[in-house]
Amino acid sequence: MVHGSITKRVAQFVRVVSVAISLALIACAFYGGALIGGGVGFGWTQGFVLAAGIALGLSCLAKVQWNAMILVVYISGGLTLLIAEVLLSSLLGPRYFGVFELHPRYLYQLVPNSTREYNRQAINEKGRILYQINSKGFRGEEFVPGDAHRRIVVYGDSFIHAEFSVLKDTFTEQLEVNLSERLGKDVEIVNAGVAGYGPDQVVRRMEDELPWLKPDLVVVGIFAGNDYGDLIRSKLYKLDEHDELQENSFVVSEEIKRRRSLSREGLLLKMIVRDAVRSVKKRIEQRGEERAQNGRMRVNSFLRQNINEFEEYIIDGDNTVRELASDPYNADVSLKPLSSSAVYKKLLMSRVVKRMKDVAGKQSVPLVLLIIPHPMDVLNGAHDSGEVDLKAYPEYRPEALTDALQQIADDNNIPSLNLFDIYQQHDAAKLYYSGGDDHWNELGQEVAAKALAQHMVTRELIRR
Repeated sequence: MVHGSITKRVAQFVRVVSVAISLALIACAFYGGALIGGGVGFGWTQGFVLAAGIALGLSCLAKVQWNAMILVVYISGGLTLLIAEVLLSSLLGPRYFGVFELHPRYLYQLVPNSTREYNRQAINEKGRILYQINSKGFRGEEFVPGDAHRRIVVYGDSFIHAEFSVLKDTFTEQLEVNLSERLGKDVEIVNAGVAGYGPDQVVRRMEDELPWLKPDLVVVGIFAGNDYGDLIRSKLYKLDEHDELQENSFVVSEEIKRRRSLSREGLLLKMIVRDAVRSVKKRIEQRGEERAQNGRMRVNSFLRQNINEFEEYIIDGDNTVRELASDPYNADVSLKPLSSSAVYKKLLMSRVVKRMKDVAGKQSVPLVLLIIPHPMDVLNGAHDSGEVDLKAYPEYRPEALTDALQQIADDNNIPSLNLFDIYQQHDAAKLYYSGGDDHWNELGQEVAAKALAQHMVTRELIRR
């Protein structure tokens, strides 16, 4: 009788635990997307967890021995996955977890006190770059306390963020060293760059941050290669009927919300498997293909994307933001400068830059533009990130993108430094990465930092 009673109690315990875990899994499937790494909405991860929960619940209908065996498998498997997740997160977390979070005004921003690992391609001296975001949400060390020093804030995109370089080799750090030496006094350079940003996101951050940053000078790096298109993809602004700048009521797509949620809250084990599958697919797709053969095709695809983005937003009035990471070459502005999209983008850029000047002016802070050319342009139409078919696009001029930015700066009486000629004088091929990467490398950042430091001191943009 005693043995039978214990057996019955064990059976009841097994059933109760099975039902509890089953209900917990089903609840997680519907309400715990972040907890299980499924992101926003109901995807295959939630479906898998739901199926697992239902299967465990149905096992309660089987004999208690089978139910107990299944329960042991669930618990042991769950504990194994949990331990693996904790260990891998401590070792590989910075490599997989993103440093970006969604923001209602800028679309996204860097997460304060976060760490990220960037791995360069072998062709660019493969290396592991581990960098940190400080407590204010900027790359680099904490700000220098007090106001006895001079502070310069440098805004921009991935060129300024420079996650592909160790801290001391970044443009902002090299600018800090060069300026401090020339002035004979310490200067603090704040790296306000964020990968993927356009000038429109920059101007909004300037509005919010300049009052408390209180800089002596603001530098905005504009990458001629893709920043015109960023103004269309971000959908933060458009031109009204009088061609003046107006704010736009944008909506972030659910897919972007899901991806950003997963990049910060997803399960690391799932990320590792996902990246492994993507890597295999990419190798299969690229097998037998040569980059040189695809250079012109790549530029043509950029042109189609540019035109489609313009028509979607400006012609069709679609205000849904669907892409934050795509930064194609401004092929329409470069190859077809008289097209509707090219004319609109240049005018929109002019209005955004004017707003930058107004924002800086309200804070009584001087503004300087740093114009960064695309490697394909500074190398006369050919880089392994793309190649211009000169016969197909006779209107193409290598200086077109940077010249348009220079004209905008001149029209608004904003001091600027155009790196196009400077880079051509320094053997531009050695200033950019290879392997389809259009970013400047450490030498490119060094040349730019020295040139801007000299420009600032010579033009007395910042006094000794």
